[in-house]
Amino acid sequence: MMKILLVLSFWIAPLFAGNMASELFDEGNKFYEKGAYDSAITEYTKILSLGYQDARVYYNIGNACFRQKEIGKAIFYYEKAKLLDPSDKDVLANLQFARAATVDKIVPPEEGFFTKVLLGIHNALDLPTQTVAVLALLYLLSFLLILYFVLGTGAREIIKPAGLVLLILFVPVTVSFSIKVSDDGNAKEAVVLANQLNAVNEPEGTQVLFTVHEGTKFKLHRKLNGWYFASLENGLSGWVPENELGIVEIGE
Repeated sequence: MMKILLVLSFWIAPLFAGNMASELFDEGNKFYEKGAYDSAITEYTKILSLGYQDARVYYNIGNACFRQKEIGKAIFYYEKAKLLDPSDKDVLANLQFARAATVDKIVPPEEGFFTKVLLGIHNALDLPTQTVAVLALLYLLSFLLILYFVLGTGAREIIKPAGLVLLILFVPVTVSFSIKVSDDGNAKEAVVLANQLNAVNEPEGTQVLFTVHEGTKFKLHRKLNGWYFASLENGLSGWVPENELGIVEIGE
């Protein structure tokens, strides 16, 4: 059985040292240790209202929500912590544990080999790193192309396989890069906070397409009059009300 890691984060960024945020963080931790989770959340939330956006604060709020069996809110705050620090092992472990406690088990469609490779590259590299990778591969391909036309036949036989390998790398990296550029600043995800949510055929529609429960994550595509057209990992999509979602973004 998965081990739960609902431990507090006590390490505070230097930015917090000696100011009100540090005091609020300490007070929140004290309330948490006493089991006064509502009071702990209040203190942590005050830090956010001061303008500090820190993964440890979101992580602790998520822990407090989970202790109160508010699975949707716990996942929402863990997702925010992950957005700020995607490498934090405690955040990832608690997020996985909380997801296991949800009602809905969304199974994504079976992925082909190329899709798996593309997703592997897409998730492994951030946008700045991938920008450098695309430019480096493009430079190397251009350099090999120049050598191909300048050098003789013997050298061309060596250049061909090298160019083919670079091209095989270049295609998925560039496709992933294009997706990230088009999504950057626009793509959003959201977590269901309501106990139950119906996805309907249109904003304020009456035809229920499917039903999900708290903690389920949507990808948001477009917004209209307080409704989002959103999709699940398995491809199901419909319109869902904004006021029953927690939008995973920083500063909100």
